Amino acid sequence: MGRSEVGAMTAAIARYPEVASPVERAHGLTAEGAARALERVGPNELAREQATPRLRLLLRQVSGVMTWLLIAACGIAAAVGEVSDAIAIAVILVVNALLGFIPVSVLETRKLVARALRARRRRQ
Repeated sequence: MGRSEVGAMTAAIARYPEVASPVERAHGLTAEGAARALERVGPNELAREQATPRLRLLLRQVSGVMTWLLIAACGIAAAVGEVSDAIAIAVILVVNALLGFIPVSVLETRKLVARALRARRRRQ
């Protein structure tokens, strides 16, 4: 748990006078109080997340047990000469991976755009 999370938890369970004591009601935090808070918990910023690589997003779509069973079934079908079954299973695997990957990829892109918009708004 980071220092800011510990501070937030402490504030969440503290009584109002304890939490409000460093704040002057008419003027907010004093310069000293703000400096102490900055030193104690750091700047008021969200943690930056790295974008998830597209290949990792795609690999997550084929990481389930059922997917691996279908891959094995595809290989077995091909090995015993059931090429049409192997092709059908392979097509199902590809369609399944794409149906899972595309929405996740779009969501990841939207997260990056939203993060950029938030950063731009903060600078203005």
